[in-house]
Amino acid sequence: MTTLPQGEPVDQAKMRPALMLAFLVAMALNGLDATIVTPALPRIATDLGAEVGKATAVEWVFLVAAGLALPAAGWAGNRFVPARVLSVCAAVFAVGCAVAVIAPTLAVLVAARAAQGIASGLMVPVGLVMAYGGATGANRLRIARWTAVPLTLVPMLGPLLGGSLTQHLGWRSMFVLLFAVACVVCASTWWVGRGGVATVPGERLDMVGLLLVGGALLLATVALPAADLSHSLPFACLAGCLVLGGLAWRWCSRREGAIVSPEPLTHATFRAGLALTALSAAAVNALLCAVPVLLVTQRGHSTTGVGLALTMESAGVLIGAKILGVGSSWMGVRRWVLVTAALAAPSGAVAVVAPGPAVLVASVALALVGVLLGQPTMLGQVLAFDSLAPDQIPSATVLLTGLRSVASAWGVVLVSLVLSRPDAVVWCALFVGVLVLALLIPALRVPARLWANAVQE
Repeated sequence: MTTLPQGEPVDQAKMRPALMLAFLVAMALNGLDATIVTPALPRIATDLGAEVGKATAVEWVFLVAAGLALPAAGWAGNRFVPARVLSVCAAVFAVGCAVAVIAPTLAVLVAARAAQGIASGLMVPVGLVMAYGGATGANRLRIARWTAVPLTLVPMLGPLLGGSLTQHLGWRSMFVLLFAVACVVCASTWWVGRGGVATVPGERLDMVGLLLVGGALLLATVALPAADLSHSLPFACLAGCLVLGGLAWRWCSRREGAIVSPEPLTHATFRAGLALTALSAAAVNALLCAVPVLLVTQRGHSTTGVGLALTMESAGVLIGAKILGVGSSWMGVRRWVLVTAALAAPSGAVAVVAPGPAVLVASVALALVGVLLGQPTMLGQVLAFDSLAPDQIPSATVLLTGLRSVASAWGVVLVSLVLSRPDAVVWCALFVGVLVLALLIPALRVPARLWANAVQE
């Protein structure tokens, strides 16, 4: 039992169902926004008078913003009441959606997506703190079981919903829907947080570390798109990235309470797991950007059909999770990772080329990519945390999740450079294939014994 400042008692046990419902709606909003926009990229480019390669900024800016905001999530969840933080994030998200609805130019829409990305980057970790805070081990398992299905299904339905809305009501209708859901999240999380208390109310934010880390990642991401403005600008961005990255490493290594500790990066297994996760994310998001754009612009398919094809990739990931243990126990973990990565490369190429009945072929190929790439992604995450001490887990989680989000943006940026070319299909297939085959490098660097130990084979 806790007491409000006005003296009104609030029974937290009775608030648990309402809290869980608010958490589910918030996570559904986040999952929906991460997948709903992709099928609409060609229509957005046409309506706003932009090249389709430029319109992909709507996606990669969101991913970068989410990754940059993530390091501050731990501080925000400790410094303030988690439910109230979630409510503010939802309010910022709603403002971003409102701006997107009326955006007259691509630049305004990209700025709106950046605001949504920042809110999204804070929303997931803070929402998990809100949902699991104060729960016992048995209750946490029960919460995980109850929330697993809706939190998996909503992102799966995002592409289909986005494609259908875009085809029948226009792409702006997607942001109207997201705005309405964000308003519900804002009101519900503010209400359920009225009796909560902050864990560490006096905790300070390491603003210097946040700016250094964020600046380095941002410069690295914008280096490729900057080539359109000046030939020398990408090199300037990369040079600035190296300088800020070095300063960030020194600052975070020496300062207690830094925004993130680079210590997990000293572990070879963490670096390998991080590389596997990041490369998989880059390949998948490059694929999920290229396929809908090519199907609409070069094959003339509807956005609804494209959305259905993208949904199949998420279905494949679910299937892949079910066969994870079977495959790794059958031929050994490292060999299983190598085989699935090798098979995913031609599957991704087929999804991009999509011969014959294009939507059907792309759907099957994307489902297969989800099954295959899900294996190194999930096993890589297990490997990454295998040798870490308990006090290193929070920083490792921030590094893994944040860099995965930024790597996803890099995958989108990479294919966006060639989407307007006549031979875009060939280049996109090549880029996806290279990203997938690059998974073999970190997988081979880890001995089979360490792979087996990581999953307790």
